[in-house]
Amino acid sequence: PGKVAVMSMAQLEFAGVPSPVVLPFGFFPLIKGKSSGLIFPASYDYNEQFGLGFREVGYYFPISNSVDLRVTGDIYTRGTHALRINTTYKKRYGYSGNFRLGYTNNIIDDLRTGGKQSSRSFNIALTHNQDSKAHPFRRMGGSINLQTNRYDQRTFENPVATFTNTISSNFSFSHDMPGTPFSFNAEFRHSQNTQTRLVDITLP
Repeated sequence: PGKVAVMSMAQLEFAGVPSPVVLPFGFFPLIKGKSSGLIFPASYDYNEQFGLGFREVGYYFPISNSVDLRVTGDIYTRGTHALRINTTYKKRYGYSGNFRLGYTNNIIDDLRTGGKQSSRSFNIALTHNQDSKAHPFRRMGGSINLQTNRYDQRTFENPVATFTNTISSNFSFSHDMPGTPFSFNAEFRHSQNTQTRLVDITLP
């Protein structure tokens, strides 16, 4: 009890549809807490340019009680591929957030030369939220989202990303100086137009 689950004969089902595969018995360990494991594809996709593909297949790593790591990617039969690294962190009464790295390489046939045409995109994103109880005088938080070559449209192919032409970042740090009339504030701002590819950055 509490260590292993024993199963008798069972018939496998996929999406509620019975299959001809029958297992005579099975043993399954009962593990408490988080554990590493495979992430099965979130969807199976077919694209005329890319071919047959698997989306969001990868592996999950529970690094600690406060930090985890998710590595997923996409792969298509005609060479297109993508990789995403997503880590989430949280400290009670301190802070929480996540950090994401993304890379995609769309490969399509070049009708003029008969070869392959490659289009790479990158993404760096950070979200950090500080708990109100973390520090009485110091505050830091916000979001950062940097992309190249229309990363959202090329990677996820969703209608919302197609009509979103502007991405922005806003990350700030402030520190009060009790007993004095002074305080310190610094802010990083970023605005990027995916159509014109113009980037405006405001540094502290």
